This record gives sequence, structure tokens and C-alpha cells, in this order.
Amino acid sequence: MSKKGFYVNVYTTKNKKQLDILKIRCQGFQTFIPRSYIEQNNLIIKEGNMFISQELYKEWFAKEIKVQEDEIRKEKAIFDSFYPYIPLFWKKKELILKDPRYYSIRTPKFFMGLAYFGGFNSITLGELFMMWQNENDLIYTCTCGGKTVCFQFGGSPLSGTEWISQTICLECEKIDKRGGLASTLRSKIEARKKYKPIEPVEMNTISYDELVIICRE
Repeated sequence: MSKKGFYVNVYTTKNKKQLDILKIRCQGFQTFIPRSYIEQNNLIIKEGNMFISQELYKEWFAKEIKVQEDEIRKEKAIFDSFYPYIPLFWKKKELILKDPRYYSIRTPKFFMGLAYFGGFNSITLGELFMMWQNENDLIYTCTCGGKTVCFQFGGSPLSGTEWISQTICLECEKIDKRGGLASTLRSKIEARKKYKPIEPVEMNTISYDELVIICRE
């Protein structure tokens, strides 16, 4: 990308009946355009690449851009339905740990993401609370001085490198990202392995919205 436009990879289609169609790729997007667009817009293909304006980029990849934007909005809505309320839930942890309908609630996104390995990805609110009470490797200190807890992390067990760790302060409610650590991944994995869903597990838990309302009472 430049200030005035984008470089696009250009490919001819393998279908002989569509010789007038070109496949183009840019910024992770892929679409098809009539070959006639090249001449109409005074474009030049050189060694499988061409430079197009920002206007053409937005026009030709409009569908793909919209799909991405919709997905981003959807992911944000899912994230915002739960994680920003962790400090509120923590204030009511005694109530939550006493009721299977509350502590059996599963987080909307994975807790532990490991390259090459699966397992222990999902987690309940009760498990999170137990770890935050007992495992120092999931606890940080916020710049405000408050207790910050890790609610999501990932990395490579082979190298022992932690790529990212998402945290939230239980005091000021700041959500932050940490990464590039080489010493805490294995200890977090071991901490996760210690905990299983608190029994009895309630399959028909209440919704996030309902829990927020209960915790605000």
C-alpha cells in the first residue's frame, strides 16, 4: 500500500472459457474482474502486478471488505458481551462460586491457545476465578496499582514463547495485551491443567446479559 493506492497481484484464470476474466489479490482479499477493466482504467500489468488507486481498490474489493468489516463487528460484539464485565463478576465471586448456573458459564472465546496442540481451550467462569485466586502466573499489577488478571493467552509449547496474553484490571477495568514473553507460557499451561469445571456442572446456564443484571443488583 502507498498513500495513493495499492499493488495488486494479477492472475489469469485456468478456465479457457473465461480468458477475459482476471483474478486479483491484495491485502488478503481475492476477487475477479473483467480483463477490459485494465484498459478502461489505463492500468499496466508488469510481472504479474499492477498498481491501482484507492478508489478502484474499494470498488473492486467492496464485497470482501464488507465481509471482513461485518466479521470484525461480530467478533467485537462477542468480546464485549463478556470480558469487560469481568471486574463486575469478580466483585460477586462468592455468589458466582456458590451457584452452578453462574460458575458453569463458559467464556465466549478460548482461554488457552497453543500452536500444534489442542485441549483446555474452553473454560468456565468458576475455573477462571479459582485460578485467579491461586495462580500467581495469571496475575499482574496494573499501572493503577490494581490487580490485573489474565483471561486469554497463547503461544508455542515447543519454543516456550508466549505470543500474547490478554488481561483486565479488576480495579480500573483496563484491558491490555502483553506479548513476547519467554518465561511464563509453560507455567500458565501447568496452572490451567490443575483445574476442571467445578461440580456439579450446569449445562443450561444463564446468559451473559442475565449474569450482568444479577451482579449489578
